[in-house]
Formats: sequence, C-alpha cells, structure tokens
Amino acid sequence: MCRRGIRSSCRSRSPGRDAGRVHIFIGVNALDYSGYPDCRPEYIAAFQALADLATKAGVEGQGRLTIHTPLIELSKKEIIATGRSLGVDYGLTLSCYDPAPDGAACGRCDACLLRLKGICGTPVRGPDSLPAGGAGGAGGAVSYSVKELYYTFAGRGRAGGSAGVFLRFAGCNLWTGREADRASATCRFCDTDFVDTDGPGGGRFTSAAELASAVSAAWPTDALYAASPMVVCTGGEPLLQLDEPLVEALHERDLKSRSRPTGR
Repeated sequence: MCRRGIRSSCRSRSPGRDAGRVHIFIGVNALDYSGYPDCRPEYIAAFQALADLATKAGVEGQGRLTIHTPLIELSKKEIIATGRSLGVDYGLTLSCYDPAPDGAACGRCDACLLRLKGICGTPVRGPDSLPAGGAGGAGGAVSYSVKELYYTFAGRGRAGGSAGVFLRFAGCNLWTGREADRASATCRFCDTDFVDTDGPGGGRFTSAAELASAVSAAWPTDALYAASPMVVCTGGEPLLQLDEPLVEALHERDLKSRSRPTGR
C-alpha cells in the first residue's frame, strides 16, 4: 500500500515541477489507515520529508513541493457535508470496490458501507450513496429519485382506506434490488421494485419544491377527501431521501405526510 502511495505522488510531482506548480492535494483519510497505512498523517509527513530530500526544488529550496491532505482528519460525515457545501453531485461518484458491469455499486463492500454511513449522517436529498438509482442535481442541490408517484387509496395502517398520493422513492440501504444480490443482502425477503425511476410518475426531481409540486398535482381536484390531501412516502427506504426540506415543502402545500420505511 505504501508503494502505491509513493508511486501515485511521484507521478503527480513531475508535471507539477515542469509546470512550475508546487502544491499536491491528496484525498486520503485517516479513518482508512487500517487497510491503507499510507492514509496515516505519519506517512504523509514522512513523504513530505522524502519530497524535500528527493527533488531538486526541495534540496535547493526553490519552489518547495507541499503536500496537502484537507480530508485526512475529517469524519466520513464531515467529508460528505463538505462536498455538499461545495456543490458536489455524489450521484456522479462511485466508491465501490466491486461494482456491477453496469457500474452500480455492490452495497456490501467496506467502501459502500462507509459511504452509506457518511451520507446517512447528513441531511440526505437523494440516495446518492446507494447502488440502486443514484441521485444528482445541478447547482449544488442533490436530487430526489422517485420510482413511482400516483394517486390511490391506502391499503393498510391507520390511514387504510384513505385517499392519498403514493410516493415510492428509489434505493434502499438493505438490498441493491438486484436478484443476483439477494442471498448476500441484509434484507432478503423484500419483493418491492424500487430500482431506477421508471415507474408511473417516477423520475428525478431537482428540488424539494419540484417534488412537492408533483405530489400536489397528482391529487385530483375532485378527490373524495379533497379537504385533507395526504401523501404516503415509501421505498426502498424512504428515510434516505425524506428530509426536512421536502417535509416542509409538502406541508406548505397542505399535504399530510406519512412514511412507511423499508418498503412496507
């Protein structure tokens, strides 16, 4: 692992020297040190000393190469939050060690689990940590991925028999939704299709307001319970996406919201 880090940094040094650049930024994180010892602060400090001794710029003191590790002391939650504050679309990123041929994350490897932990520790607007139905948006906002959205009647629970808009989010943290992964999934009995956004009314919504407006539009003006419009949020795992801005946007449109976690 250490040789990996040395080779990577050496490759990045050469063009920096030729172009007159003297700063190297590496996205290592100390929490990964158990499997990758070159992620430790001690290793970076040792490599900085190596760069000072092994480069002409370091020896002559002209344009000293400086290694920066802005993520090294951050928790996974803090890394995710920092990226979101900078407008990173995590739906376009992948952290998986064993992705499927179509590029979907496996949802089981250490990288997937750490990514999920980091994202679930922050306000989530889209299952951008998940293997099924990634999310992404422009301008720094992460989108909501919806499998299906339609007007119906609740079939069970306290709201059983009540009219409502059924909102199924894409993605789950317990199973990828692919049959090939069922045997190794945390949840093996689910029969719900929550993969992708191809169901009736489904799609990717770039803001809470856009999704709330779509839910409101699905409620017919002559509905039986027009005075009390309701939305039932389910999945997959709806709580990976059902965040405070969306709840507020639904309430602003006089929609009562109920959630049915883990596809129930």
